[in-house]
Formats: sequence, C-alpha cells, structure tokens
Amino acid sequence: PIKQIIGKTKEEKTRDDLKLVHKNAKRLLGLINQLLDISKIESGNMKLQACPMNLVSSLKAMVLSFTSYAERKRIILKFNSDYNEIIAYIDKDKIDKIITNVLSNAFKFTPEGGEILVSVLTHPVKPFYKEGAEGGINIIVADTGPGIPPDKVKRVFDRFYQADDSSTRPGEGTGVGLALTRELVKLMGGEIG
Repeated sequence: PIKQIIGKTKEEKTRDDLKLVHKNAKRLLGLINQLLDISKIESGNMKLQACPMNLVSSLKAMVLSFTSYAERKRIILKFNSDYNEIIAYIDKDKIDKIITNVLSNAFKFTPEGGEILVSVLTHPVKPFYKEGAEGGINIIVADTGPGIPPDKVKRVFDRFYQADDSSTRPGEGTGVGLALTRELVKLMGGEIG
C-alpha cells in the first residue's frame, strides 16, 4: 500500500517521507528474515538446495549488481578470478545471501574513493587454508576501509556484535548479517574469517 500511496501523492515532502517509511519497512523485513534464517539453521530445518553451476559467473553477476551503488558512493568495485569457469555444487540462494551480506558490510565501511575487490582463487591462501586439507575455492572480499581492530576480529561474526558500537560509527547495522553469513558458510561446509 505504501508504494501505491507514493505513486498517487503529489506533495513532494509527503512522498519523500513515505519513501523513507517504505525503505525502513524493507530493512526491517530483511532483518526479520535473517533472524528466521538463523533460527532455521540452528534448529536443523534449513536444507541445502545445491546443484552444479559456474561459481565464477554467478559471483561475477552478484558483484556487478552492486555497480550502481559503487558509482553512487564513488567506490571502485573489481572482480577477479583465476578461471572463467569453476563448476561447483552450490546453493545459489545461500551464496547470494553470503555475498550480499559481506559486500554490504564492505560498502558500509569503505570511504568514498575507496576500493572493494572480490577474488575467486583456487589455490591455497593463508590464513584461510588448513594444512592437510584438499584443494578448495577461496572467495575473498577485500576493501580499503578502516579495518577491524585486531582484538575485535574474532567477534565480528557473533550475533548482535558490532566492532564499533559508538553513535559516530559510519555504518548502521544490527550485528545479524555477518552472524547469518557465518552460519550459512558452515552449513555449506566452508569457513569464514
């Protein structure tokens, strides 16, 4: 109904207020869905729907969907891969949620003029690669933001945790997106850190 009212309203101030209400309602719905997803994972009710697909093209499309946002924030967004095609059994919906959460976090804390690089690598990358483990795929999201203080790195994936809980922090957040990301990665047999 809010979208319909926005379309019918001629007064610009009212339309702007309604757009803000709509944006906040969508954000709240997203937060509720993330909490429900965590609950499903913890109760064992979330199942993988994996099928073979080209991981590289899927990730590249996901990253490119952030292009206009990057342009608005004047952030350089790059995608890099060792190969054009890596066929893997993945759950596309869950990979999309993971990449969206991690990229959204990178955008929150990368300043104007900064850079975000998403890389897909098939060779071992320390510290992500464990000795004795068979080969795997590393998806790395790096940015030129301020980084996370070393004493807080281990907690960024804890539910409701925020590395900077001050009122002056540059990005808003609830500490749910990265917690869900960690749970989804674990569900798929991966690691994040």
